[in-house]
Amino acid sequence: MRLTTGVPGFDEMIGGGLPVNASVVLQGPPGQEKMRFALTFLAEGLKSGASGLIAISSQSPDSVLTELRNLGVDLDAVVQENRLRIVDWYTQREEPVQDVEELGIGSGLSEAELGLRLRYEIVREIAPYLGVSWERKIGPTADVARRAETDVGDLTFVTGVRFWF
Repeated sequence: MRLTTGVPGFDEMIGGGLPVNASVVLQGPPGQEKMRFALTFLAEGLKSGASGLIAISSQSPDSVLTELRNLGVDLDAVVQENRLRIVDWYTQREEPVQDVEELGIGSGLSEAELGLRLRYEIVREIAPYLGVSWERKIGPTADVARRAETDVGDLTFVTGVRFWF
């Protein structure tokens, strides 16, 4: 048994539609063709009484609903029968973070660190070490630190034991 996609000419190319219970990946270059294909398939299913779920990230839910209406879906009936769910990642997208001064972070690269360790292997599995680590805030993060009157650089000495099992 096969499911019709509703895409003119496509079902004939693949032997009458998509196989029932098959997982299908729709992929291709950027553009609206994949979304149009998916919405046509969804509309075909909704018109035949099936339920559907769509996750969107490239266009608004309103534009998806308008497209489904244009494809002949009775959205009032579909919504009343609770047969359509939309996962809306489009509206949830956030603008890129530029500066988060309360966390002491500026945009772009925030810090650089350079370290040096001197290790002595007592046996291969146990090795004590001494080291020095230099850290410095850079770019906008350094500006944020200066405005908060905190250090932009730090030098620390470290010691420890490395265990290898």
